[in-house]
Amino acid sequence: MKRFFQLYPNLWRLILGGLLTGAALILRGMIPIPIPRFHEYFPFMGTLCVALVAWVMYRTEKKNLGELGFNLEGRNLVYLPAGLILGILAFVFGFHLTTYLTGERWNLNRDASWSRILLQLYWILPAAAVQEFIARGYCFKKLAEMTNPTVAIIVCGLLFIAMHDFWNGNIFGILMFATTIFLGHLLFAEAFLKSGTIYFSIGLHWGNNFANSTLFTDGKQANSLFFTSNPSTGNASWIQYVLIFVAANLGFGILTFLIWKWKSKRPLLLQH
Repeated sequence: MKRFFQLYPNLWRLILGGLLTGAALILRGMIPIPIPRFHEYFPFMGTLCVALVAWVMYRTEKKNLGELGFNLEGRNLVYLPAGLILGILAFVFGFHLTTYLTGERWNLNRDASWSRILLQLYWILPAAAVQEFIARGYCFKKLAEMTNPTVAIIVCGLLFIAMHDFWNGNIFGILMFATTIFLGHLLFAEAFLKSGTIYFSIGLHWGNNFANSTLFTDGKQANSLFFTSNPSTGNASWIQYVLIFVAANLGFGILTFLIWKWKSKRPLLLQH
């Protein structure tokens, strides 16, 4: 075993990082907190657990979370709100095109509670951060260093898809949803690689999740700010569904392309 560690230092760190991350996700709910409704007021225990795993793994290499751009430097922190805004805008662009194709109308939810919306904004952030540390954190960067970014994006993209419940519906719907998840992963991965900080991918993920669960929804929901009505896709052909799929993801596709072409001065440095 010692010889294995000596011959394959990166491989064993990759395996250990994955195992520890899985253990952290299992154990996070077992931490006894004597404060009532603590997790409601501070929903970041999962984020702290996966970030701690990344920190421990980097300490074995005499490094720190700065390798992921996860620190308190202003030039990194600014990517979090920037990603939030861009994630919302990208979703709204696709959502608008989709409603144009389906003939749905936008409606303002006059019963919406701003305090509830702001709480949703707060609660969604840690969920996005946990997924980013899993799919685009230490293991993603380690795999990219061992192979190349393309391999890391594909492998971690499959993991990212598996983290979502995409098995509902017919095979066509499953494929469309899985593809949408992978396209989101591609956007987040490119943002991470080009900006040099995981804050950017967290922000984009945060903005997308907040927009599609709270700001803009199909049908009126308790947390909707805007919602659609009069859907007309019940008898749509598969070609129409494909067009709707393309429209819904066009905003993210354009943003991914722009980030990919971005001549960043601070890209993530990968050691091969």
